[in-house]
Amino acid sequence: MTIKAKWTVNQYTLIFDTNGGSTIAPITQDYGTAITAPADPTKTGYTFAGWTPAIPTTMPAENLTVTAQWRYNGGGSSGYSYYTTKQLPVLAVPSLPPAMSASAREPIRPSPSPRIRLCCRQRQDRRQEHRRGEVLHL
Repeated sequence: MTIKAKWTVNQYTLIFDTNGGSTIAPITQDYGTAITAPADPTKTGYTFAGWTPAIPTTMPAENLTVTAQWRYNGGGSSGYSYYTTKQLPVLAVPSLPPAMSASAREPIRPSPSPRIRLCCRQRQDRRQEHRRGEVLHL
């Protein structure tokens, strides 16, 4: 009886993060096969400056994401200013509590606290302690 092992080549995916540019479909193919680079993405107001990391010539033995780098088309005397841009997630801003809310007519006032209110002599003493390297305790 003869037993033969059968092997299949693993497939991996190359993902293109265009960093706000035109969409490029991911490439999924067998490990070690030649990769044909896609056409450069476009982005209004920017010139494409390459991929980071560079697109490999053959499919690596892992999934890989490459990120587009852009040059801004405005600014300096050469006509180009070099910036790497990345879209950041939008964060929710918590609302201020009623005691901290502000309006155009009423300035924000700190809450009265004996730990914050220091007389002139106390402030001067604290500055001297700080200059001498002593720990400030409020």
